[in-house]
Amino acid sequence: DPTTLPDYVQRKAWIKGDACQVFSDSAKKWCDGKIIEISATDADGEYLNVSFGADDQKKRVRRYGDDVRYPMSVATRAIKAAVMVNTSVVDIMRPRFEVSSVTRGAMPIAISIESSCRQVLESRVHMRDCLRLANQLLDLKPPNFSDDIRKALWGAVDEGIVSIIESALKMAAVSEEYFGFFLRFNASFHSFVTTTQQNKNVSLFTALQDVRQDVREFGQFKADFEATVKLLNDKCMAVITNCVEQQRGAGHMARVFETRELHKAEYLAKKAAYDEKRYKLELEKQQLRKNEIDCNTAVARWTLRQEQLKESIKQDDEHMKSFTEVQTKLRQMVFDQNVAVA
Repeated sequence: DPTTLPDYVQRKAWIKGDACQVFSDSAKKWCDGKIIEISATDADGEYLNVSFGADDQKKRVRRYGDDVRYPMSVATRAIKAAVMVNTSVVDIMRPRFEVSSVTRGAMPIAISIESSCRQVLESRVHMRDCLRLANQLLDLKPPNFSDDIRKALWGAVDEGIVSIIESALKMAAVSEEYFGFFLRFNASFHSFVTTTQQNKNVSLFTALQDVRQDVREFGQFKADFEATVKLLNDKCMAVITNCVEQQRGAGHMARVFETRELHKAEYLAKKAAYDEKRYKLELEKQQLRKNEIDCNTAVARWTLRQEQLKESIKQDDEHMKSFTEVQTKLRQMVFDQNVAVA
């Protein structure tokens, strides 16, 4: 089913002159190419004639075949796959999180941090695609315009491209600052460990002062980051609106994005409720585990006490038996003495 392909939408929109990548059977690698002709559809689907390589080789491929692909999606899929692999740390370290109730309590925080890192990296992947798309749009820009409508439309497109580049630069700077906090947290936690090891009597308030400072600054950074993202989104929406208004369908676009915002708000509300419930269940789970440990400890303690009592009873029985034997002997001795006197 071609609709399951990750680049199905891009392939479906291919026309003559579009760029693509085709697999060279002779070179055994993927090569950049260009669609020079679209053949008629037959029982096997639509065919494309592609020109590729420095010597202008030709190859006929199916639109949704395995030997042709959309160039931008290749790098995107590879980077996204690397992001998923390199940020899946919690699962790898899960046994270390199960060591104690304290480490288990840290796991939800680690999951949240991992998710944040993944989102930041994926946003940079999407921004990379946007920059490449912007370059492709610039390649399509004509040297001059024959009418005011095209001039206005391309003016809006130019504004959009400038906005994309500006957003990419800002997001790159923000993400660098974001990951810089991990180095700071690492240093502050090392300082905490060193302080507590060197001085056993130091208060927790004093030992955690560097950590608290980093947390406060990270909280401010998060607020500034969210404000920056909102500003960039608002600017992006303004550019898109301008592009659409230069052509047609502004009203439809407004309705679409209004619906999208409603769905987004609903999703965020449900996600917040889910996260809160998950946190409460995690706390309840930790409490149940603590209760289980306490119960097992009590059972072990009372089992030991039972064994001690059994041993004590056994010793008492032995003492009673020994006492009875001695008593019997003494009575016999008194009886013998009385007989002798008589």
